[in-house]
Amino acid sequence: MAKRIQFSAHGGPEVLEYVDYTPAEPGPQQVRVRNEAIGLNFIDTYFRSGLYAPPALPSGLGAEGAGVVDAVGSEVTQFKVGDRVAYGSGPLGAYSELHVLPAANLVHLPDDISFEQAAGAMLKGLTTQYLIRQTYRVKAGDTIVALGQFVYPNEFGGGRYQGLIHDTHPATHRGAADGYVLVNGKLYR
Repeated sequence: MAKRIQFSAHGGPEVLEYVDYTPAEPGPQQVRVRNEAIGLNFIDTYFRSGLYAPPALPSGLGAEGAGVVDAVGSEVTQFKVGDRVAYGSGPLGAYSELHVLPAANLVHLPDDISFEQAAGAMLKGLTTQYLIRQTYRVKAGDTIVALGQFVYPNEFGGGRYQGLIHDTHPATHRGAADGYVLVNGKLYR
């Protein structure tokens, strides 16, 4: 048995239930992760409220997390039990102690990145990648503004970067961006 947060009806936070459940065994190309940290994202409220339909009710919640591989499917070769991993896409169910998902959705997590850092960054990183590589490919001479995250200019085609960051250590960002960086209300170049 494990614990998870699920919802059986749409609504506000009051529909969330903390329940015991039996996690599935991983299928041939799946991995089961023992979550150490999960990401909380605004999109989770869309599923809970019914704005976005989950595949079925009751449903788990959340699609971002980091932890340790607990079990692997028979065809999985790139991960083994005990590996540190992170994920930033579904299926829903990250708000749980154990989460089964496709091996293709996982990345290996280096030892110098904490579970908390990875769980809070995967979806934001995928969103940034999508916006600056697929929605519009940023190129030299372009200017972008990134709110709430930090991107190094050479990683997005050399455009001009303006960043608005919430961080208590502004020195870690000084000089890294090709422009000004606003950190906790103070402007740095």
